[in-house]
Amino acid sequence: IDKDLQEFVYKSLQKTADKLGLKKGTAIMANPKTGEILAMVSIPSINADAFSSGSPKNIIQETLTSKFNPFINRAISGLYSPGSTIKPLVALAALMEKTINPEDNIKDVDAIVIPNKYNPDKPSIFKDWKNHGLVNMRTAIAYSCNIYFYALGGGYKDITGLGITRLKKYWELFHLGSKLGIDLENEKDGNLPDPEYKKRVNPDNPLWLLGDTYNVSIGQGDLLLTPLQIAYYIGSIANHGKIMKPYVVSEILDDDNKVIFKQTPIVIKNVNIPQDYLDIVLDGMRKVVTLGSGQLMKTIPFEVAGKTGSAQIQGNTKTNAIFAGFAPYKDPEVLILVLLEEPPEGSVVTIPLVDEILRFYYNNRFIKKPTVQDFNNDTETTTTTTTVVNVQ
Repeated sequence: IDKDLQEFVYKSLQKTADKLGLKKGTAIMANPKTGEILAMVSIPSINADAFSSGSPKNIIQETLTSKFNPFINRAISGLYSPGSTIKPLVALAALMEKTINPEDNIKDVDAIVIPNKYNPDKPSIFKDWKNHGLVNMRTAIAYSCNIYFYALGGGYKDITGLGITRLKKYWELFHLGSKLGIDLENEKDGNLPDPEYKKRVNPDNPLWLLGDTYNVSIGQGDLLLTPLQIAYYIGSIANHGKIMKPYVVSEILDDDNKVIFKQTPIVIKNVNIPQDYLDIVLDGMRKVVTLGSGQLMKTIPFEVAGKTGSAQIQGNTKTNAIFAGFAPYKDPEVLILVLLEEPPEGSVVTIPLVDEILRFYYNNRFIKKPTVQDFNNDTETTTTTTTVVNVQ
């Protein structure tokens, strides 16, 4: 953990939450090439000094009785619908399975209406958040078009969808729903729904429907992941398909400063995705910043790419807001995820916070500041920070 970065991320996340009247959230920063965690914050947090000293007792009691679960590290133990942050993976799956030409334009409409043969007066309606007109794969990612990804996942008109079996195949290929093996306790697995799962949990309504496939294609329904899984899957796209094992401690020194443990980066899996497919999806994620909801970050001195997500919860009455991305775009050295629970608006509320954190990172941790010439020649370089734990 980078001490200064950790402190800044914590203060920024807490300040944003207080401003919006929120109680729960998490943020992760990491090196996508090594897997090293640079900062990890979960709020509400615990006053460790109070617990170690036994006072003040009112703080201890408030923490123990809080309904907001401050003892949960939401970054690794919280389970969330990923929302639209899953769309880059659906796009990669569609490219690999050759279900669509990424350059083809699809007319984005207000909603897909599925007739109900049992009750014709109550069709199933799957809406987009706006009518986007004609979109291809890059712009569908940039504008987060639900209709496009409903079609990729479940099919629509002349597009044959991937279907739940192939969607789950790619979730598993990118290690979603499984622990990443971080060196912290209580990491959770997640949940990857399929027809067998629905039979188990909903015996009164066991059939897997087209609407179920539509929902998971945009990261809704019973698809549940940890923020760490979302972040590291996004990082693997930036890292040419390499899924890295996350770690907090890079070295342990004894009292004489002798290294008694040194962590080496571990590749959990190298997903074999053609680079031209990755480039299409990466271009769409860059366009989230240049054309879509992340345009505030266009003026950060290095290029940022990523994906926003608004995951509906509690019967679609509330929403969690997510952003997962990386920078610099052409040679990433930092991965970032921010999740805010139940904000008054969708994913847009995460953008000012991500912007603030990445500007701090650029000014304080990005060693080689790129010039205009650097951008023209694609010569950005990367650096890493080191976490050291002294054993007393």
